[in-house]
Amino acid sequence: MSFVKTEEHLAQAEINESFVSFIGDTSKYIGWKFVALHYSALHFGDAYIANKIGGGRVMIRNHDHRKELYDTHMDEDTFSSYERLESFSRKARYEPNKGHLLTVDLFEDLLTKDFPKLKTLSERF
Repeated sequence: MSFVKTEEHLAQAEINESFVSFIGDTSKYIGWKFVALHYSALHFGDAYIANKIGGGRVMIRNHDHRKELYDTHMDEDTFSSYERLESFSRKARYEPNKGHLLTVDLFEDLLTKDFPKLKTLSERF
């Protein structure tokens, strides 16, 4: 394991976010849009944690450790938004029988209501 710096997380968050746009508006790849959006939010969150508690760098052991840190250091509303993004990303990756839940409308809802809460965390440091 190695420490990852705030700016590295921010760079990856922006790459993932741009991939969401690159995929376009087609519903054919909607699952990938959910996954990329979640991972963009994750890196914005990791950058925030790195800056808030790690002096600009952080080592997060796994997803459970990440959720522990987020729950402790983020406000409840932002953490709930992260959990929503993560939940639908997991459905896209591991539950193909629930693909019907991954709609364009739901994606737009996550993109406009939940994702910005994680993206704007970087404005707090």
